[in-house]
Amino acid sequence: METPKLAKPTGTVLGLLLIIAFQTTSDEHRVLPKLSSLSLHPSRISNLEDEHQGILHRRDSSVELPKSSSSISDDEDNSDLLAGGTTALRGQRQGSLTYLNGLSLVVGLQIGSGIFSAPSEVSKHVPNAPAAIAVWLVAGLLVWTGALAFIELGRAIPKNGGIQEYIRQCYGDIYAFLFSWVWIAIVKPCSIAVISTIFAEHLNSAVLPNSWTSVWVNKLVALIGITLITMVNCLGTNTGANAANGFLVLKLFGLFSIVAIGIFIGVSGKALSETQPTKPVTPETAFNTTPNAKLPGLWVTLGEYVTAFFGALFCYGGWETVGFVAGDMRDPQRDLSRVINSAMAIVLFGFVFMNLSLYIVLPMDTIRDQKTVAVTFGYYVFGTPGTLIYSFVVSMSCLGALNSNVFATGRLYAMVLNGTIASFYVDSLSADAARCLPPLTEPHLDKFFHKSSSPSTSKSTSTFADVGQNCNLNVDMTSRLSTRGFRATMFTRRSLLGSFGPSNFASNRSVGRSPYSQIAEIQPISLPVVRNIRGKGKGYYEMYTKSHIPGLFKRHGVFHLDPKLYLAAAHVFPMRNNNYVCDELIDWSNVPDDPMFQLTFPQPEMLNNENLRKMLLAMADPAANKCSLVSAAEDIRRGLNPHPAGQKRLNVPILDGVPIEGMQHKYKETVLFFPSEGQFCHAYCSYCFRWAQFTSVGSDQQFKSSDAEGLHDYIAYHKFVKDLLFTGGDPMVMQAKTLNRYITPLLESEETNHLQTIRIGTKSLAYWPYRFTTDDDAKDMLNLFEKIVKSGKHLSVQAHFTHPRELSTSVVKEAMKLIQMTGATIRCQSPLIRHVNDSGSVWSTMWNEQTKLGAIPYYMFVERDTGAHEYFSVPLARALEVFNEAYSNLAGTARTVRGPSMSADPGKIGVVAVSEIAGEKVFVLKFLQARKPKWVNEVFYAKYDPNATWLDDLKPAFGEKEWFYEQEFKNSEKHLDIGSSGQTWTL
Repeated sequence: METPKLAKPTGTVLGLLLIIAFQTTSDEHRVLPKLSSLSLHPSRISNLEDEHQGILHRRDSSVELPKSSSSISDDEDNSDLLAGGTTALRGQRQGSLTYLNGLSLVVGLQIGSGIFSAPSEVSKHVPNAPAAIAVWLVAGLLVWTGALAFIELGRAIPKNGGIQEYIRQCYGDIYAFLFSWVWIAIVKPCSIAVISTIFAEHLNSAVLPNSWTSVWVNKLVALIGITLITMVNCLGTNTGANAANGFLVLKLFGLFSIVAIGIFIGVSGKALSETQPTKPVTPETAFNTTPNAKLPGLWVTLGEYVTAFFGALFCYGGWETVGFVAGDMRDPQRDLSRVINSAMAIVLFGFVFMNLSLYIVLPMDTIRDQKTVAVTFGYYVFGTPGTLIYSFVVSMSCLGALNSNVFATGRLYAMVLNGTIASFYVDSLSADAARCLPPLTEPHLDKFFHKSSSPSTSKSTSTFADVGQNCNLNVDMTSRLSTRGFRATMFTRRSLLGSFGPSNFASNRSVGRSPYSQIAEIQPISLPVVRNIRGKGKGYYEMYTKSHIPGLFKRHGVFHLDPKLYLAAAHVFPMRNNNYVCDELIDWSNVPDDPMFQLTFPQPEMLNNENLRKMLLAMADPAANKCSLVSAAEDIRRGLNPHPAGQKRLNVPILDGVPIEGMQHKYKETVLFFPSEGQFCHAYCSYCFRWAQFTSVGSDQQFKSSDAEGLHDYIAYHKFVKDLLFTGGDPMVMQAKTLNRYITPLLESEETNHLQTIRIGTKSLAYWPYRFTTDDDAKDMLNLFEKIVKSGKHLSVQAHFTHPRELSTSVVKEAMKLIQMTGATIRCQSPLIRHVNDSGSVWSTMWNEQTKLGAIPYYMFVERDTGAHEYFSVPLARALEVFNEAYSNLAGTARTVRGPSMSADPGKIGVVAVSEIAGEKVFVLKFLQARKPKWVNEVFYAKYDPNATWLDDLKPAFGEKEWFYEQEFKNSEKHLDIGSSGQTWTL
């Protein structure tokens, strides 16, 4: 059979680009985000268009998207809004490939067309069969050493992209860029062209008469094969993987049938067909030892052996493919080595023994002369039926190799995610509207000038040169192609080409814009963040804000959610995240349902229909600017009860007619202090009841003070204050020396000896435990803790853990141990949040784990009536069920927890039970803490309401008109008597 000619790769390149695009539209990513609370039907979208005079353009054609119970209800069709009229590259979910899928992929690519034809080329360049077997064995071992190196690379960088990703991490983006284009434009198209041509020739020879076969017929069949395999892989990751499994069976049958038949003939010396040579088979006849006349002289002989090695090495190729799909493997740390080592063992054994069988059955000269040795083997053993059988087997083997190539090549979209090849983003907004879209409300370029690897570092002396040395900064240029509202945005990396300099940076900064300031115009691929300035491994801090949402979605392969919806929510609610939360805690294969994703990303459902529509229109309005976006968001915020439980109206103390800034004094013994330097967190909780403090810097929403002397004087004056709580924000974002400035005067002054306990409320153990392990002043912070304890005061770290996953990492366990070694106590508290922890098993697991780690489970709170209360709140009746279910599964040492508790205007009120008293079903309520000390431990009753989520939803039981405390509470709203000492505090 004639050696196949290399097909022209031009058409294949275009086909390969389509493969990459189609690979990213698998059925696993055509699901929509869960918007059960949003009734946004196509008719409503058309209303939006009418209102906004066509700013939001719907696509002319629609694609029916399969619905999922986990993503959208059966009676909803939100595709128009969710897609936003946008078509984007979509990626595969991570974690779907098993060990068997990886093994099928690698073995399927290694056992391709080469092994069934390359023995001929190897035999031509060696003197005899034993030398050929030695070549196959040594080549296999050599390849295995390379595979072992790739195991370590894959474990260190378990991402899609394979060699490209390794090069990018080791040598930088420019080299990954060059590799990407060579691979996508030359290597893979040529490989696919050759394999498909061999597939077509073997298939045609098996099923078509000789008179029908021609070059054009072969090309047509090759194109059909490529198209078929592409469509199979377009159906999804699992479909392509299952196809690889099926092809693997055929490949192994073809390979090991030759092995078995050859060994049988070699052992028995019997021919299976009259077409086999009648000469008895013996080792002498099988292993032709006649020297090849082409091999005179040492150097020529060495050259021939090298050529033979190249032929064998070609057949072993494909083991590197597993690196391209490492990001799709469920457990790459474990499965990469298993897949590669298993594949190499199978292939090495199969190739060596297959060649052994060929040399047993076929004469050496026949092997050298025949290009298709497997088909020749079939003819020698079974006659004409054997020719047909092995022609079909080889063609299916080629088709399987083609499937593995397409499957792995589709993962080249990792280069799109990282911005190292052109990315095309299709947007429904017209080009004119896109040009007018407003900048994001949080420009973040100024953050690059801060030489800070953690929010705890509050001062900076870095220059631009420092930034250039320590940060990975990228500015993307856009080239737009506009036709009838269709726009493609192409990214190039200016920093890669050396055109990024201080002038460019300053020009963006001078107008207050980030490189990603246009919402629809630019979708960031590479996140502009400060990286590893301290050089302490994982313990470097990367902050993500709402401008990073599109880039984070792309980085983690989340293409089934529309980032515009999440941007709309993030304009209203504060958004801050970091690399630890995103990389260690969020399960990106389960978004949007993943509890940690719900916990740290503002969800579109947090806004009602009207407010979501208002923000989307504001974002899309070509006349909008930064101020109009902020104004639209502020209008929505004011209607969300930004200050629940009388935070500003009742809790701020007034002395001599002057409010004391940065302080709340709701309960007699306890004062809350809000240090100015702690007015943010390492990451924000989407449910946070203090969300309003993080929305507008300098507005009247915030509590804060930097008056350490005033704090000391206030505590010294009020001798009944026993408990001081530092809160925020999160005090742990401050430097240790800053916190020390507030605390040391309280420890050293005799006037504050009555202060018994200092509490520090923090989410840092959950969101940034490196604060206590590798941050620059982690040791200083722990020394401060020890100093407090040695002063004779009790130190309690009030840790907010909301889900067991926050307790699962090794660094959080190390951080908790270090805190406890200072003598401090860790008490854990959290609200009950729907979509996050509204399950008894979640709470019991979390409380038991906290106890195991030496912490004290303290409070289960009811979500406060503020912000997205309707989205996150759990009915009180259900909250009590969750608490009781969790409590019943606790070890005795963990039963220190109280709840469910409402922090309402009059105080902390626990839901004790649901009971029937005097024929009436009631909630049994109890004051756990109160504005009036005499109310504490008082029990009272409310009518049972299964839908009530807060105290304001309840009514007094037994015909009472008001609560027992109500009249006294109304009077205390003006003058709250907080102590028997006679001191009266005007509120």
